[in-house]
Order: sequence, then C-alpha cells, then structure tokens
Amino acid sequence: MALLNGNLNQSYELSDLGNGYYFSNLTIGTYTIYAEHDGYAIMNTTNLNSTKMISVYSEGATTVKLTPSIANATLFSGQISLAYNSGFISKDFNQNGTFTFEIPSEFEYGLSGQGVFAGKIYASSTMKFITSNSLNYTLKLVNSTAITVLTYNKELGAFSSTSAFDSGVSVLYFDNSPLGTSRILSDGYSSVYIQSPSMVGYSVRSYSSGFQSSMIPVESLTLNAGITPPNYGVRVQILLNNESSTSLNGTLKIFGNQNYTTAIKNGFANISLMPGIYSISISGSNQEVKLFRNILSVTVANQSVFLNATSQVMVTVIGSKTVDLFNATGSQFSGTDYVAPGVYTIYSISSNGGVNLTKIDLNVNRTIVPVYSTGYVLTLKNSIGSSGNYFITSNLGTLRTSLSSFLVPSGNYLITFQNNLVNSTGSWSIAGSTNQMVTGNSVVNISVSQKLFTTDLSGTVSYAGVNSSLSSVALYRNGIVSYISHSNTQGFYSMSVKNGSYTIYAYNNLTGAAYMGIIDISPFQNVAYMNITMTTGYMTNFAVTMGTSIINTSVNISLANELIVVNSNSHGTLLPEGNFTFTASTNTTVSSNNYTESISFTNSTVIDINTAMSVQLTLQKLYIYNLTLTFGKIKNISAGSSFNYTLSIRNRGNSMVNISLSSGASAWNITFAKKNLKLGINQSLSVNASFKNSTMVPSGNNSIPIVLNYHSGTITDYVNVNISKFYDLKLQSVYNKYVVFDSGYGAVPVKLINTGNTNETVHLIIGDLHTINLYNWNVTITYNGKNVSEVNLSYNQTLTIYVKLTPISSQHISSQISLILNGTVHGNVYSMPNLSVSFPSVPGLMAYPSGNNLISNYTGNPDNTLLTGSIILVVIIIVGIGSTAIVSRRNRK
Repeated sequence: MALLNGNLNQSYELSDLGNGYYFSNLTIGTYTIYAEHDGYAIMNTTNLNSTKMISVYSEGATTVKLTPSIANATLFSGQISLAYNSGFISKDFNQNGTFTFEIPSEFEYGLSGQGVFAGKIYASSTMKFITSNSLNYTLKLVNSTAITVLTYNKELGAFSSTSAFDSGVSVLYFDNSPLGTSRILSDGYSSVYIQSPSMVGYSVRSYSSGFQSSMIPVESLTLNAGITPPNYGVRVQILLNNESSTSLNGTLKIFGNQNYTTAIKNGFANISLMPGIYSISISGSNQEVKLFRNILSVTVANQSVFLNATSQVMVTVIGSKTVDLFNATGSQFSGTDYVAPGVYTIYSISSNGGVNLTKIDLNVNRTIVPVYSTGYVLTLKNSIGSSGNYFITSNLGTLRTSLSSFLVPSGNYLITFQNNLVNSTGSWSIAGSTNQMVTGNSVVNISVSQKLFTTDLSGTVSYAGVNSSLSSVALYRNGIVSYISHSNTQGFYSMSVKNGSYTIYAYNNLTGAAYMGIIDISPFQNVAYMNITMTTGYMTNFAVTMGTSIINTSVNISLANELIVVNSNSHGTLLPEGNFTFTASTNTTVSSNNYTESISFTNSTVIDINTAMSVQLTLQKLYIYNLTLTFGKIKNISAGSSFNYTLSIRNRGNSMVNISLSSGASAWNITFAKKNLKLGINQSLSVNASFKNSTMVPSGNNSIPIVLNYHSGTITDYVNVNISKFYDLKLQSVYNKYVVFDSGYGAVPVKLINTGNTNETVHLIIGDLHTINLYNWNVTITYNGKNVSEVNLSYNQTLTIYVKLTPISSQHISSQISLILNGTVHGNVYSMPNLSVSFPSVPGLMAYPSGNNLISNYTGNPDNTLLTGSIILVVIIIVGIGSTAIVSRRNRK
C-alpha cells in the first residue's frame, strides 16, 4: 500500500499487475510504500511529483510493539512514528494503547510519539537498533521543547498565508538520523519536539507536494522550511461546445497546495504553476460556463491543456411585459433563461401592447432596450381545422406557435402550417403555406393538404453466408400480405411501407431457405434497414378436412408473435425450423325455427417443423351454448305462502341442448312441471313451477335462484318476489336458572324470539301490577342492566330480558307470586301468563339484606353469577301446572 506522508491512517491500495509489478494513480505528494507478508517487510519513502517507476526490496521483518504513556494519564490521543534512512511511517490514535508494526530489521530506527492530555502536549523520541527479534517498548511521553516549523513555497517569497503549504510532513533528525515525524497542518505549521535542553545535533526537513526542503539545523524555537519546487508554464484553452472559443473572457481560478488566479482572454489562459493536481473554476466571465471536468494535472513543463465545457448566455430585455427567444428553426425558449450561444430572434411585447422583433447573435450575455412598434393580431386558421404549429417567418427570423392568434409588427411574412397525424391508417403529414402582408389585424386561412408518410425499408437477404438473389420478402399485418419485394442479383431488396408492426417473411424456393421475424416501423421514420439471414427451410403442405370432405380454407401459421395466413390448397409453404402453431377454421349456417345460426368449425395443432411434412387439420364444430331465462312481473306474496310461476327458456346457441332445472336455495321448495328439457336451436319452452317457502325468509324483495344445468355448465337466474311483512313473537322461560338476590332484588330471565319475517319493536309490560304490589314486591324489566319498556328485535334474532323483583318493605313479603308478561308488536299482544315465581321460606328475609359475600347494586347478567352462602335464594320459574308440584316438593323439605 502507499501511505500519504507515511500516515497509516491515509493508505491507498496498489493493484497487482503480476510478475512483481504494482500500480496506482496517486496525487502528487510524499508517499511511503509499505508492505509486510510472511516475515518480510518493505518501508520506502519517496517524493512523487511525476509519473515514475520505483524499485523496492523486501527485508526480513521484525515485530515492534510501541506503547505511548503519560504519567498519571489514563486516556489521551496523539501520534506515534518510526523512521529510518529509507523511510518513515506514522499512526494517529485517539485512545492510548499498544500499536504493532511489521518493519524491516537490522536497521537503527527513531521511535517517537506525541500525546495530548488535558490540553497539553507531551512528547518523546529515542534511537533503537531493531534486530530480528521482536521489540516491545514503552515510550514515556514527557514535557518537551516544541520547535515550530514553518513550511512554505519559497518561489512565492517568505512564509505567509498565501505561500504556506497546507499538507505534508516534517521529519526531525539527530546526527542526520531520523527520529520521528510531525504532520504539517493546513496553515503551514508543524511542531517537532526535543527532550534535550541543547539543540546541538538536531535538524529538520519538510516534505510537501512531492518536494522537500534542505536540511535545516535547529538553532531556534522557530524554523523556516522553504521548499523550492519548479514552476511549469501551462497554456489552457477552453473548448466551448466542442469548438474553440474566441468569445470567452473571464477569470480562471486554480485551487491546490497553492491557489492561483489568471485571466481568460478570447478563450485562452497562460499561467506558471507548481507541479500538482488542481481543481479549477471559471468566474466573472461574459458567459455562463460549465466545465465537463474541473481537474487540472500539471506534471511537465510547457504543456497545453484543453478544457471541454458548455456555455450558456443570457439576454436581458428591459421595459418588456413578456420576452421569448426563438432559434433558427423557430423553437421557443420562454423568458430570459440561459441558452446556448447562437443566432436568436428576440420577441418581446410591452405593457401597452407594442411589439418588437430583434435578430441577434448571442455569444455573450447581453442587455437589450427594445424600440416597440404597433402590434397587429394575426388570426391563424387552416382549411381542415387541425391543431398544429404555425411558423411565421420574416427577415428577422422564424416564430413557431400553436396559438390561434399572434401579435406581430407590420411587414411581409411567410406563414406555414405543419402537423403530423398518426392513426390506424398510417402516418400523415399535414402542411400548407401562404404569404401575408401585415398592415393591420388580419385573418390568415391556410389551405393545407395531407400526405401519407412512408418509410424506405431496405436491406440484403443472405443464406449460408452468400447474398441470396431472387428471394421474396413479404410484410404481413394481422397475417395478410401488406407489401412484397424481391431481391436483386446482389441480394438487395427495398420497399416503401407505412408505420406499424409487421411479420417479415422471406423465402427462396430455389435454395430452399426461409426466414420469419418481427419488424417495427416507427411513425415518421425516414429510413429503416433490416438485413435478413435465412436458414434451411422445410416445405409444409396442408390438408383441411370437415367430416369426410377436403375443403379449401385459410390456415394461420404462427411462431411466437409472427403470423402469416396461407391457403390450404397452395403448393406448400417453405418454413424455417421452429415450433409452429397451425390453425384452420370455416363457418357455415343452419336455419331452425325461423332462425339462421352461424356455426364455426375449427382445429389447431402445434408441430415442431424440422423436416418436410404434410399437416392435416380435421375441423371440429365449435359449440356455443347460449341459454336465457325470462320471467314475468314481480310476485307479491304473503309470508309462508305458496305461489305458481311460469318460466320461459330459449336456446340461443348453435346446437340442441339437454337441460335440467333445480332450486338454488334451501329455503324454497320448487316443483317444476317439466324438470328435464330438450331444446333445439332458437327453440323456447314455457315451464310452470310451484314455489313453497320451507323456512321463514325476511320480508321485502327476495331473489329465488333457479339453476339451469346443461352438459357443459350451469346458469343461475332469479325469480323476484315481494314478501309482505309478518309480525310474530315468542316469549320463552329460561328454566333451571337462579333468581339472584343482590341488594334486595331478584332477576328472572325470559327469552324474546322474533318468529316473524321483519324487524320488530317489542313493547313490554307486566300485567296485574296491583296484585304484585299487594305481595309487597315491586317489578321492573331490564335489558343490558338498564330498565326498559321496549326492545328492538332484528329479523330472526333472540335476546334475553330480566324481570326484576324488589321488596317494597320488610313486612308481609309473599314467598310466591304469579306474573303475566306481555309483549306488544305492531298492535299484536303476545303474553306469557302464569309466570310463577316461588321463593323459599327464609327466616328473616329483608328488603335490603346485608352480611358477608354481599354484592351491592348488582346490575349484571345473573346467569353469569353464582353467589354462595346465605344470600343465594333459589327461584324456579315454570309455566302452568308444574309450578304447584315444585312448590309442594319445596314444602316437604
């Protein structure tokens, strides 16, 4: 690898070219070539200021482990380096530790380090002879004397902000042996450190931009390290838009280790530069210039450099409302955007409607103050009323517009209309022109004509490496021949064709060669070329039969997207090798029941053509089934009632068909007077059907599916009926449920079941409340924990309500009561009489019991709660005479 300024943190890999050669593109600078492998190492430092070949040799390697340390410091950052007469390396670190190097052995090395701790710099350096044995050494960094080195370009005079180098390395020597390195900072400063109070024997050399200073003795705390690199004369020429420019003036700015500025005059700049790689830019020019590549490499004296760039110029028009630029072909550039240099027509309109046309050669940025004249409106029309472009041409240039009116000054104009039209018939050019003298507002109606645009298609036909004469080349669209040509004695063919996608088929019966492919001709394509290379072809004949007869019909031959159509009675078709699909068909008609039906017969086969053969296609009838059901008006029926309906079935297919009918819904039993039918072509039959509702279905419009089955499928159609609303309700006791007393009340569950066919609102009431009150109980109805007087039931829904019993007082509480629960739906009353509720005789039953395990203010579903202990009262609800028997059993306990 190559280390810039010897820094291991700034390395570049070298590409292995083989045979011991390595290569890399590097910027100018000082590099250490460093490598280690299998016990050998290379460390060689060189100044690179031009392309050069460097020879390096590997030496036996030694492992050196260096540990920088500062007394009483745990963490610090800095730099550690190793140097000997052939080279140097260094490593920056941001956390102290032990750092390992593989370096050539049997040499005396300078080992040095610098560290920053608590804002203070500590340093150390020593000389060690490195043998083949490994070295593990601790560098103790201490307070040292700092020597400031000022590195600058001596060609520019003394050290200053403009002459200072911004990169490189300074090397400290003792008795001409290197001790260590220090990085040159961006302002040209670097610092080396010595531990001896005496400066005798110490010296410094700076390296930067591929050059080095002389050896400078350390005689003071500040040293001037002036480097004298050669300056090379460079001639720079700017090529604008791939052409030499004599119109460009401006400033060329050059940025690198040194920055330069020079003038560009008529596209040229001359300057003396130190060798190096620079970035460049152009500023302050009379054009807007964009360089393709902004890198300048200076490696030899008196070199000429060509910089490719694009240029744009801008025109500023003062005192205008709108400004447009038109180039020589009439293309428009809106406003004052930057445009490429060239000749333009500037079209501007003032705020009061004045107009100005100015023809100008724009090769630099320009500012124009136009003189406006009276503008006249041209109303633009054409004889076919087509949209398109109008070109308004005068000695001041061409203006293109798609507007129907345009403002121009007085003068003589050639007005041209152009448009291109692409449709299913091809590409068409629409054009016309007229001369118009404008002295006032004018209407211009241009007579235009339409011309079919064709493309000149040409090429050569060859077979077995030889151009094939007298070969046929045909273009097919949708399988039908559109164009055909024959090659001449040199194998050349040509034809004029419309745009579109074609199958191109070429063959030569004399040589037995053929070709098939696809060619696409774009709209308004002037010329197209296609060279055809034919391969061995195989003669393919066809025999198409229908029943026992051979018929004459068309055969479609397709290969992927290619398609040609031939006649089955032709003398054969020469085809290239491939997996072809052959399809033949014909149509006939049959009359039945005063109806004429077209019947298709077809067949298709896929054959891999690799030899001459005869293809037989036996046509089979293509069956088409088209059955329709017709129904009468919507029937209005009552819920659960039966009705009769007449269905009409027609066969619109091309063959007789057997049909069976069935019901498509389990809720309806359908009896068909004729279940199995046979229908001829265009024949229709009426079938009576009886419909009976087997389960309750919702009110309103209902679609009853009728399934028509035939041998290749099914058809489902629907009879629509309107079912009137039917209201019905069922009240059902929930047996074996607990009546849960909680805070002095019990809850008795009752199910409400919607047995009607529509949504219902159920109004709820307990009958004979006066009797219940005499029993010293108060009764309410709850649903979802809330007192209710009505609930909503959806169609086919069931829900549970609770009859809630609460003692009115603690005296004269009856242990058995009988209730009547009424539900009213749509004026109809549905009752649950004798809803008998028996309570066990519990001594001390109070209206508001208290004690352990009591849940206060219970409002939940008592079915989900089972209380234990003294507060559970088992209440059995039963209807009818069964209540007496249960009471008797309770009394016997």
